Formats: sequence, structure tokens, C-alpha cells
Amino acid sequence: MNKLMRVFPIVALALTIGASAQAIDVSSYALPVDPAHRGAEIAEIHPAFDFDPEAADFGGKKIPGQWRSNGLVTGAMGIVRFGPAIAAYVCFAKNGQEFCPPFTSGVGGARMTRMQSDAVTIEYSPFAGVRVAQTTMAVNAHLLRSRLRISGAGVKATLMGSAIQEDETGHLKDFERHTAPREANTMIDGVPYTWRMSPPGGTGGVIEFSLGFGPESTLTSAAATAPFDRLLDERARKSTEFYARVPNFDFHDAPMNLFHRIMWERLRALAENAAGNIPYPFFMGTSAPWGIDGLWLWDAAFVSEVLRYRDPVWAGRLIEAVLAQQDASGFVDHWTTPHGRSAISQPPLLSWAAYQLYIAHGDRAFLERVYPKLASLHRWFEKDRTRPDGLPFWKQPDESGMDNSPAFDDGTDAHVDLVVELFADAGYLHEIARVLGREEDARQWDAQEKTWRTRMDRFWDPAGQFYFPFKGASRVPVYAIQGLFPLWDPELPREKRAALIERLKDPAEFWTPFPVPSVSLKSPQFMKPKWFANTTGSPETGQRIGDKLADYSSVYWRGPVWVFSNAIIYGGLRRSGEFAIANELGDRMVRMMFEGAKHGATLWENFDPHDGLPSRLLPSGQSDEMAASIYYLKTLYDSRIGLESVEAPSDSLLHLRYTAAPKADVSGLRFGPWTISQTVHGSTVNVSVQPKPGPNVRVSIEDRSGAGLRIVIAGRP
Repeated sequence: MNKLMRVFPIVALALTIGASAQAIDVSSYALPVDPAHRGAEIAEIHPAFDFDPEAADFGGKKIPGQWRSNGLVTGAMGIVRFGPAIAAYVCFAKNGQEFCPPFTSGVGGARMTRMQSDAVTIEYSPFAGVRVAQTTMAVNAHLLRSRLRISGAGVKATLMGSAIQEDETGHLKDFERHTAPREANTMIDGVPYTWRMSPPGGTGGVIEFSLGFGPESTLTSAAATAPFDRLLDERARKSTEFYARVPNFDFHDAPMNLFHRIMWERLRALAENAAGNIPYPFFMGTSAPWGIDGLWLWDAAFVSEVLRYRDPVWAGRLIEAVLAQQDASGFVDHWTTPHGRSAISQPPLLSWAAYQLYIAHGDRAFLERVYPKLASLHRWFEKDRTRPDGLPFWKQPDESGMDNSPAFDDGTDAHVDLVVELFADAGYLHEIARVLGREEDARQWDAQEKTWRTRMDRFWDPAGQFYFPFKGASRVPVYAIQGLFPLWDPELPREKRAALIERLKDPAEFWTPFPVPSVSLKSPQFMKPKWFANTTGSPETGQRIGDKLADYSSVYWRGPVWVFSNAIIYGGLRRSGEFAIANELGDRMVRMMFEGAKHGATLWENFDPHDGLPSRLLPSGQSDEMAASIYYLKTLYDSRIGLESVEAPSDSLLHLRYTAAPKADVSGLRFGPWTISQTVHGSTVNVSVQPKPGPNVRVSIEDRSGAGLRIVIAGRP
């Protein structure tokens, strides 16, 4: 018997066992498990927020789900952050052979074939001539169920399970295999757990096992005893209902259409219900094993940019959920769980997100609600995060969102990314104040924007032809992605804009096959790991990581491509009218996510700039699933649909523009009270508007695509 081996050989295997009721067949998209990836090609699951009202409030408590990252391809786990992981998995035996990942090498060509947010099917061959299709389902906030359909005689399955200690980063320590306890209500850290297998002997063509935590009634409840397929049917129906509210996009590319469907389901997988401090449904930062399951400031801004296509009200509530954390000083924490908060903030991007939501859907009342809080947050940054000379700084690297970026290596104390974000924030507050008729406020925000522009100019280094951070009175030369953020300024002097774009478009620096790397390829820090020196621990427990753990030494923000920072570059290019460059960046982001997500059908947070692989697959990489990575769908819609609102829509106005030549059809695309359908025939675009505009409605669609489009609105050019 081998020691713990997290290795998985690739074996070509096509299985058709037991048609499943699950929502999405991913067999043509998701890749088989690779030997080196520790199960990273399998999506995680947890209870669906829109099925179980208790699917929330997991902070520091139990998280029922399947954990892909530790080789438990045949198992399920209930996870307790900063405590024990509770395992339930099966080991197989046949004719003296054993198959018990992760303790024996190999998982028989395992691959994920079907999935939704709360259920995953994996197919594999534990022995020659034996095939298994295993579906694991997070039934509710207390119960996991797994069913194995086995073809092949003489196989015995044994239910395994125990408590496994985790370190502060969520990695398992001293993982030893044990047969699952037979007695119900086994107490572990004050929580009762129960394992059960049916039939008890573990033989036959169909085997089920369960892991429940909480009261003993968990495994005698209706959810525990209901037919497995009925539960799957119910959950598939909820998944379909969720997706039905997304506009009907047809990209004329079957794999892309499937990929689009998968990504919306992964966003659903990260949704949670309101709980504790968080007043509205939200999206947890990541499904990582160590459970960053709270509401994050800049994540909410990025998610809202895509969520508005499906549900503009929820997109607004997501922003309001973050602002609900504001204290009397104006401070908004970067991370909120239902019962705890952090002591640092995060990039002030909420005014941008709020104004974009207004321009798309015209909800003035939403701006009325959020404007005072947005203004107060900006003033807090001005008061609490500027040096005496006016240059802004991050209290510590985590606050910037770019935890171990080389921009912080030398003790820098003024940061160009923050000055750009405050410059942009003041500009959007100016626009919001104008919409609300607050002319004096608008004048003040206009002056504030100019002040930040002047301060931003101080970060420019004429010799380096780049924007560098400061340490004291000196600039520190570091070619990190933050130095490109000033592209957000439409009035950036021509020579500086040209220098930044030249560097951005240089394949030897930032324009890699999958741009934009978080550090220039020419930088000595590129792909050189560094410890996360400023990690603050959990706001739920207050625990601080004091030791320099090897798991926290990573390339993270030292080369990999992040959708987060790309979103800022992309948004800045669009704001400045650089649509051609933005569209090319957007196309490459889509291709990166399309290829990278084949590893687990997952919303990975960062990628290798050379081949687009999730950086989890790199020797010193770290990449979890992040809800905010859904922002790349905004770039997909911009480049394939090409249509956006220029002015806030109203009952008397619909003013749109094309910023790219459309390549896809869509119906059900909403702009305020109007619903748009689009079909594309070469350079001719047919657009219909519902309800039919009356004579007093002004409808106009501009062509900023550069493609010479012929736009036909309701049959009239």
C-alpha cells in the first residue's frame, strides 16, 4: 500500500453509465483529471442558495461540499475552517486489489461528466473491467449524499471517514485513512457527525453513502430518505430556472454556448443567502477549502457588472450589501462574513459599478440610496489613506487586493493604483451628483478629480516611462500592472498614453498570449514566489497567521494574469475610447477563461500568461475559484454582442452604441424598460425593441465599432 499519493494518471475512458438528471453535460468540455493536479479538474459543490434557505452563514462553521483539491475524487467532505475537515469517501477492493485514492495511486481516468452548483458526477474505472459513475450532491446545509453506479462483478466498497486536521491555509495535515464510524452522532469539536452506507455491505450495482452533521434527524429526514433521482430532478429544475433569466445568447459556437452556461452555473454555486451582517443575497469570494465565504468589496463591483445582465435589482443590492458595512467614519471593510469584519478596506470601485448599473438600467432611486455612502467612502480614503503630501497609500498589501505584488517589496508608502482608483471614483461621483441634481456636489467632485489627476502625475517616471510607487520622496522602479492603471484617464497626455500602450502591447512585456501579466516579463520579480507577508487571518476568528508557512509563498500577484486587474485595464481602455485594444484584450480574456476552465469547469482567479492554465497547476502557483472572475463575461458580451447603453434608458429614451462588430445573436437583452433582440447577417444587424417604441420615444444606435455596420431597427435602417 502506498503512502498518501495525490497523483492521478490520465487514462482515456468514455463512460455512459446511468443517465443523470443533472443540469449540464460537461463531458465534451471538462478535461480528465491529470496526475499532477490533485483533483483540480473537478468542480466543488455546496448547497444551492436558491434551493436551501439555510445555504448561508458558513463563516467559521460547517461547509458541506466536495473538496476537489486533495485527491478525494471518490469522496465528499464537510469542511470546518480553521478546524478539522470531515471526510467521507469510499475505498474499493476486488480479488485482492485495492483502489483507495488518495492512498493508492491512480483514479482510473477520472473525469467530471455532469455538474451543477450542488451536484457533480465523476466517472472512473477503479479496476480493469469495472466502471463507476458517482454522483455527489450537497442536499442541504447539513447533508451530503453520494450514489455510485457500478458495472462489473466482485467489487466491494467500504465507507471511510474521519476528522482530518487542517493548517491555517486549509491544507490537510497527517491525513490517515480510517473506516467511517458506525455509531451515529460522533462528536467532533462539539458537532455531531453521522456516516451511513446503503446497502451496509457495500456490494451491488448501486451503492449510496451519506455524511450528515447536526442533529441525528439529519439522516432520517425527508432529504436523507427521498429518492436520489427525485432530488437531482428538483435541483436540475432550479438550475434551469436560474439560467432562464439570463438573456438568450447564441454565439454560433456550440462549445462557447456550453461554456457560457457552465460559467453562470458556477456563479450560482458561489451565491449565498442574506445572513447576519449581510442584508442581501451575495457571492462568497471563493469556494476554496479554507472558506473565504464572505462578501468582498471589489469583488462585488466586478460581479455586479455581469449580474446586471440577468438581474439588475440583485446587482444593485449586491453593491448596497457592501455599503451596509460602512461605519460612521465612512470606512467600508474589504471582507465581511455574517458575523465578522476585517479592519482594512479595498479598492474604491463601487461608484464605477453603481454608475455603470445606472447607465444600463436607469434606476435613479438606486443612485439616491447609494450616493451618500459612496461619497463618505471616498472622503474616508482622502482622510485616512493619504500621506501629508497628498499621495495615497495602502495600509498593507492585502488592502490593495494585490497581496504579494512586487509593488510592495521595498516598503513603498504611496501607490499609483490607489491614486488612479480615487481619480476614477471622483469622476463617477461627479457624474452621479449631476444625475441627482446636486450641482454643488458635482463641482466639488470635479475639483477633486482634478486634484487626483495632479497627484497621479507625480508617479510618472520620465526615465522609466512608467508609473512607479513611492518610498518616501523617491519612486521605486517596479514594472507591475498597477503602472498601467493611468490609462483610465481619458485626458492622459498623449506621450504618456503612447508610452503605456506601447508597453502594454509589447509581447516581451505585458502583451503575452494571455494578457495582462501582473508583472512585466522583463521584471526580475516575474514568476518569483514570495510569501504573503501581510495576510491578516480570518475576520471570523481574529486568528492571524504568524509563521511563514510554505503554503503562503506563491507567484500569485507576481506574474499570473488576474481577471480583477484586467478588468481595471479593460474598463480604463473603454472609458478612454480605446475600443480596438479593449476588444482584443477582451477576446484574449475569453479564450483564457475558456481554455483554463476546462480544468474543473471553474471560475479560476488567475492564470499563466503564457498558456492560460490556471496557476494552481504551476509549481508555485495558487488559484482558487473566485466569483469576481465572472467579469470576463462582460468582455465576452462586449466583443461578441457589442451593444451597450450610452445614456440611462427611460420610458422616452433608448440610446445605445456598438463598440465592436457583433458576432452573436441575442434575445431578452434588457436596458431599463426595453428588451432588445439582435440577429447578425454579415455587416447587417437587425435589432428589435420591445415594447414597440411610440412616436414620443427617441431610439438611436450609434456605430463605434469601426466595422461600417448597417443597423436596422425594427425593419427600418
